[in-house]
Amino acid sequence: MARLTYIYCATMASQAEQLGRYSQAHTHWIDASRLARKSENRVWAELRAEFCLKAPIFIRDRHENTDSKTI
Repeated sequence: MARLTYIYCATMASQAEQLGRYSQAHTHWIDASRLARKSENRVWAELRAEFCLKAPIFIRDRHENTDSKTI
């Protein structure tokens, strides 16, 4: 079995985000944060994981605000 790496998990997380699969992306970002060797990468992965927890709410609110402005 291949060993997981930061770059692999981060890539999987990014792809999941692009597809709107935020729960899956969150899991991959958490894995990436645990595998990060550089503190900058760890912090980035933690921030992305946090974003993925909030993204569905943010996106829903954004769509609701846009829809309410339509006449």
